[in-house]
Amino acid sequence: MVVPRVLPGEHERTEPFWQGALRGELVIQRCTRCGTYAHPPRRVCVQCYATDDELGYEAVSGRGHVGSWVVVHRPFLDAYRADVPYVLLSVALEEQPDVRLPAMLAEPDDGESLQLDDPLEVVFVEAGGVAVPQFRRVGA
Repeated sequence: MVVPRVLPGEHERTEPFWQGALRGELVIQRCTRCGTYAHPPRRVCVQCYATDDELGYEAVSGRGHVGSWVVVHRPFLDAYRADVPYVLLSVALEEQPDVRLPAMLAEPDDGESLQLDDPLEVVFVEAGGVAVPQFRRVGA
């Protein structure tokens, strides 16, 4: 696992996501009117245009599949220089595959063995009082 070195800032719209991660739950925004999930959290539902008072948050299964990935050889941030190469994923959530969660692959990998639609499950890596979701292949 790559230990997070750059931690997220606080923002009231993302607070339920980070609080859920500390509890070991993947929490995603969901419209209470039409049931559509959204990530990152939004002010207006992309499906039915409901506003803040109809947008809640709920725990999801933490399962999904590889939507796409990239192997990072030159880190964008110096803090991750010692970790290269590492894999960044676009995780299609099981509950609603068009909702994509960007995350790191939790296990060391050169990206050669990954394939589209490989099943994934969430794991949480704690650092600095924050839990950051990463994903590993199911059965890994």
